[in-house]
Amino acid sequence: MKNHIFRIALLTLPIVAFNVLFFIIGGTDHPGSVWMAYTAIHLAWLICLAVPFLGSKSDHPVNTMLLGSLALAFFALQLVVGIIIILIAPENIVWPLIIEVLLFLVGLIAMGATAWTNSMNAAEEKERVANKQVAQQHSLRVKLLIAKCQDITLRQQLQRSYDQLMRTPVKNSPAVEQLNYDMDGVLNKLERAVSNPEEAKQLAAQLQQLIDQREQVLKFTH
Repeated sequence: MKNHIFRIALLTLPIVAFNVLFFIIGGTDHPGSVWMAYTAIHLAWLICLAVPFLGSKSDHPVNTMLLGSLALAFFALQLVVGIIIILIAPENIVWPLIIEVLLFLVGLIAMGATAWTNSMNAAEEKERVANKQVAQQHSLRVKLLIAKCQDITLRQQLQRSYDQLMRTPVKNSPAVEQLNYDMDGVLNKLERAVSNPEEAKQLAAQLQQLIDQREQVLKFTH
């Protein structure tokens, strides 16, 4: 919040200075092109103020800073172009209007594309974190099973599964969601059957098959 307040205060200085000079030096008698440039500068200033508040809370600070910097650059460019138009004060409003419309189109498209990219990156990061948590949970549950089991063969089976889970990269893929769900089910059964070596070995083999399938799916989908 302090950063937003500081940003508003910092952006208020140039617009206040601009208005003071505009009315003291030029007064209020201006052609339509000058008032159009004046309006465009203030619209760009409002956009620059509003952009940081439009981002999602899940956006990375770097992404928010990038969008804010883009909005600031748009305001600075609009301020320079607007002042030039004000100084020239053309009676014909057509070409200044074309310039302002083009500037707004380019600026809004650039900021919109950046905001959309930031949103996509935030969604991907959220999914990656969720997948990482699932993988860590599976690894931890297998590790606890290794510590509980007494059978050497079962321990070796589970150790292989644990090592493979630790090596498997964390990637985003909807194709492995069902496999993750199936692994949860097998782990639930395995935790209940750990005291029964024969049943536990069969379940450990099923778990290993699911881990192998998951690894293959991730290998071919990315």
